[in-house]
Order: sequence, then structure tokens, then C-alpha cells
Amino acid sequence: MEWAGGDYRSSDGEVQYDEWKRKEEELQAYNRQRQREMAIQIRSILGEHLFMALKDISATLQSKATGMSDEESTQKDIEDYVQDAIFLFRQSRNMASSENTNNIHDVSDNGSIPHNDIESLDMFSNL
Repeated sequence: MEWAGGDYRSSDGEVQYDEWKRKEEELQAYNRQRQREMAIQIRSILGEHLFMALKDISATLQSKATGMSDEESTQKDIEDYVQDAIFLFRQSRNMASSENTNNIHDVSDNGSIPHNDIESLDMFSNL
């Protein structure tokens, strides 16, 4: 059986839908789990307030994207979204650096606060 452009085919070319469906469900389950793990890590880094702000800008982008047909406008909205997300990570870094003791962003179990925008983008892109 081999992968043939979105489905599984037996040696005689017959599509094995059950196998394809099982693999697709496994992939979707893995992606959902990975997204949950990254959301937990990002929430622990940003803190509740900044994480809710990230969710708000994400929802705004999603609602704009569903109603837009102009690719240029969509691209601009995505660029603005990424800049806003980077700003939230910067705020988190600034808050953490200003708190010398009892850091409210204790992320010892989930990694650490990204030290720069590149690390922030890398983490954010995993969502």
C-alpha cells in the first residue's frame, strides 16, 4: 500500500479509505495535542492577561480572514497580527525582568521566557 496524493492505494490501485481515515485522525489528534501543549507553555510565559490578549487578537484575525477575499488586505492583517504577538512577548519579557523576586511568570516546568523576538516567533509559530 502506498500514499497516492491524499489517499492510500493497494497494489491494484484501490483506495483504502479506512487506512487513510485512520492516519488522518491520528495526525489530527497529534496536532491538537501539540497545540494544547504549546498553548499551555505560551500561557505560562505570557501570564493570563497577556495570553487573553493573544487569544483576542487571534480571534480578530480569524474573523477578518473569513470575510476577506483581498489577498493583500489579508497579508497586511497577518503582518499586524504577528507584530502584535511579538509585542505581547516583549511585554512579558519586560515584566519578568522588572520583577527580581517571586516572578509571576514562573516557567520552570515549561521552558523559559524567550530572550528575543526570534525565540518568541519560533515559539509562537508552533501554535
